[in-house]
Amino acid sequence: MHRLVFAAVVSVFLFSTSYSAQQLATQPATTAKVDFVRDVQPILEQHCYECHGPDKQMNGFRLDRRRDAMRGGTLPVIGPGSSKSSRLYLRLTGTSYGHQMPFEEEPLTSAEITTIKDWIDQGAAWPDHASGDVVVPPLDPAAVQAAAALRAGARETFLSTLAGHPKLSTLRGPGGATPLMAAVLYGDAPLVKALLDQGANPNISNDAGATPLMWALTDLEKTRLLVEHGADVSARSNDGRLPLIIAAGIRGNRDVVALLLDHHANPSLQAPGVFGPLTAITEAAKQGDEAIIRLLIERGSDVGRAGFAALAFAMRARCGGCIAAISETLPPPLFSPTMALAAPPLGPALGTIPMLEHGANPNVQSPTGYPMIVLAAASEAMPVDAVRALLAHGANINATGPGGETALGVARRHGHTPVVDALVQAGAKDSTPAPAAVAFAPAPSARAAVLRSLPLLQRADEIFTQKTGCVSCHNNAQTAETVAL
Repeated sequence: MHRLVFAAVVSVFLFSTSYSAQQLATQPATTAKVDFVRDVQPILEQHCYECHGPDKQMNGFRLDRRRDAMRGGTLPVIGPGSSKSSRLYLRLTGTSYGHQMPFEEEPLTSAEITTIKDWIDQGAAWPDHASGDVVVPPLDPAAVQAAAALRAGARETFLSTLAGHPKLSTLRGPGGATPLMAAVLYGDAPLVKALLDQGANPNISNDAGATPLMWALTDLEKTRLLVEHGADVSARSNDGRLPLIIAAGIRGNRDVVALLLDHHANPSLQAPGVFGPLTAITEAAKQGDEAIIRLLIERGSDVGRAGFAALAFAMRARCGGCIAAISETLPPPLFSPTMALAAPPLGPALGTIPMLEHGANPNVQSPTGYPMIVLAAASEAMPVDAVRALLAHGANINATGPGGETALGVARRHGHTPVVDALVQAGAKDSTPAPAAVAFAPAPSARAAVLRSLPLLQRADEIFTQKTGCVSCHNNAQTAETVAL
């Protein structure tokens, strides 16, 4: 009996040992710990600092300082623990998320890209001694007290706290804002004038690089006071914004824009934007403000520098006058990408016909590879005239998207519509793969149906965050609200 027990124990031991050895043999090797200073920083110095370093910060992104790098530029770029949702890594690997980086240079080697990937996946550790961060001075109690008083409506307390203060121009209140910035934000024009008359410097910025002028641009009189006292109309904030670009993005703000132009603000300068560089015209187009757009063009703004995004935003704002003003001077090659950008998912493709009349390519594809005919057919606005115009200008009626989608197949998702009829009459074929059959199993109650759907929503919630690196209203916020309810 003892002999049998012993044999059994030995057998189990040998099996477990053999299984463990097999398991170890099939497990991937543990990724070596990446050291930022030794492994990552030299790559950034060699390939990235030229455009994202101390001298230049394209798209407002800076990689030589930890604080700025982790904040990102126009969007967050580094997601510690998830290279799949980090644009720093994704932009190194190909063109799916925009131009491959380094821009117009040789791509990084696979070993360098793997190093960046592993560093991010391991948490993007960036030691203090190599942070390059600028130490922010402490706030001044007098400035904090004065700002709080002004916010509470105690104007005289604000003035008495600051009266005769030798550091009036450089006192640091909340966020590094100076007393002059507090007066611009919470006070009126006479209060701003009072501080300027006391010698407040209008060009001292806060911790974000914003100046008093940038905070005053909704008020013509405050703007006039600051400019007449020497405020720099060409100052840039830390994220690259300029006073003129900020002012042009405020609907009905023509007089302020004109004042800045009168004081030699350059109407063609660019700032970083989510979809690429933007100008004052781009911002005015977002608001559908024809008066500002025509003023900027009148004063010599280079519409070509605004790019196709300006026209696309004007189309999205449904501003006919804006579209006409920009179209008159936009370089012809920019009409094709504008037409694609104004189609689904960002627009309804209602501007297709005028774009074609300006020479847009009817077979242009979106950045994700969808032909224009497929994009137009997908529009919920049912733009049958746009579809017919594309076909009349030579669009390939049976062009397919990256997943094999055809214009007819996409149009049929809306049911039997005039767009479907127009495509069928023109000889369109539907080679779109048939969707998998779904078995319909009704839930016994509304509550049961909701409870059954929640895990699916939560799964999509998590996947969306992992893949995009950002929070979405539909995928994340509304899912959280649904779960709470």
